[in-house]
Amino acid sequence: MALNFTRDVKVILEDPTGLIRWEIPVLDGFSFSQAINASEITVNEAGATSRRARLLFNDSLAPVEWSFSTYARPTLVTTPSPDQVHGVEEALWAMFAGATSYNTATGLYSGSIEDANAVDATTNAFNFNNSNISAFANGWSLYFQFEGAVNQVYKITDAVVNSASIDFDIDGIATISWSGFGNTLSDQTTNTVAATIIDGVNSSNNFIRNRISTVDLVRTDKLVGSPGLETDGGEAYLLVASEYTWNDVADPGPDTITTNSDEQANISVGDVVAGAGVAAGTTVASIDATTITLSNFSGTGTGDLQFYPPNRDVYNLVLTGGSINFENNISYLTPEELGIVNAPIGNITGSRAISGNITCYLDNDVSSSKSGELFADLVSDTDTVRNTFDLNINIGGTAAPSLKFSLPTAHLEVPVINVEDLLTLDVAFHGQVSAGNVDSTNEATITYKGA
Repeated sequence: MALNFTRDVKVILEDPTGLIRWEIPVLDGFSFSQAINASEITVNEAGATSRRARLLFNDSLAPVEWSFSTYARPTLVTTPSPDQVHGVEEALWAMFAGATSYNTATGLYSGSIEDANAVDATTNAFNFNNSNISAFANGWSLYFQFEGAVNQVYKITDAVVNSASIDFDIDGIATISWSGFGNTLSDQTTNTVAATIIDGVNSSNNFIRNRISTVDLVRTDKLVGSPGLETDGGEAYLLVASEYTWNDVADPGPDTITTNSDEQANISVGDVVAGAGVAAGTTVASIDATTITLSNFSGTGTGDLQFYPPNRDVYNLVLTGGSINFENNISYLTPEELGIVNAPIGNITGSRAISGNITCYLDNDVSSSKSGELFADLVSDTDTVRNTFDLNINIGGTAAPSLKFSLPTAHLEVPVINVEDLLTLDVAFHGQVSAGNVDSTNEATITYKGA
């Protein structure tokens, strides 16, 4: 029997040298195909007897289209040394960013991607700092090997990754849907290839649970309504009561606090101050080595104090779902010569697009800056045509294993209220370059965390 079953498939990704190969475990629902473009000519004459015919001519091969899904699986490896975190599927992210090669000695990808993705023994980051190129390099290959009773192998040459999509199904495992193109699809019969890198493929402790995912959302371009309060992290800083001494000055003099906390180095003149007993509008007037002088204040504050820039609003959202999508918008050039079946000669990159949405319950607890405040602030802000939010989506939380998407200058649309048994909010977002500078490539960073 020479039948092939999807359950027997093994997907192998090969680098341009043909020497390094990753095994990519895929989920059910993968596909690969190559169509042909054809022209039709019809003959239709008048008269009692007429010729009525139809002829088809093969013009060109369309690019190969492929798609599959993988789990996101960060894995700590000891080779190369020192210890590094790598993802089972990380080579696909490197291809998405335009990588041309992989160095097995250092664990780094090179080419258009920065040689800095394997950060340390706990994280591995990918960005798009050097991916503004007109075409991705050829040479990567994908093998679909059906290793059943009779082996059958199909090869996609000059493969590129066009899109990656991640859904935040809170009851599922973190999954990435990949799709892309290739120049040609060939039948390799039984000529199987063996993977040289299988780090994490056989592990069971590197799957990421979506249910413990979190989101950090901070508006950084302006303050609409009242600011949200937060604990230590990001650009806001916390002084706990044990870290400072309050110096109450008789009115109308400004009050001061004396502290030896390391957080003082992160506090700036003009920062808004919040805490129990602190009047609204209190800001930092000046700072020296140990003393922070406050303005617009009278009285004595108690408890923890928070300091954050004035144009900063922190929202406390709890995910119920969502997704994020990365697109390269790749197209192909194909000659149009007559008398021959033309083949694609290469890819062309389009605009890089990063977008998605997050969903949460509509919670109108304004005191803790829930989703209701986000809706109210965005729907009332009719003056801003391009807003700026620092958005971090932590798939699997902040502990390992996890996957983090950082969008430091995201643009948010006005959320949509879904009227169901329980009202929910759908917030669409878009990864943008900083300050509208289209020469930048800092829309997003993808960080794997493992242990």
